[in-house]
Amino acid sequence: MIDEAALLAAGPRDKPYKLYPGNGLYLIVQPNGAKWWRYNVRRNGINTTLSL
Repeated sequence: MIDEAALLAAGPRDKPYKLYPGNGLYLIVQPNGAKWWRYNVRRNGINTTLSL
């Protein structure tokens, strides 16, 4: 489990990377510093990724 301070301090790297707080939720950090939240969910037997 990642704490809030680690998520806020996540900075850019050479390649995009993911941080996983848990329960299907993850944060993508881009090389330009942009951060995107994504959530993996299974509905009606189909895996779906939601962007928040």
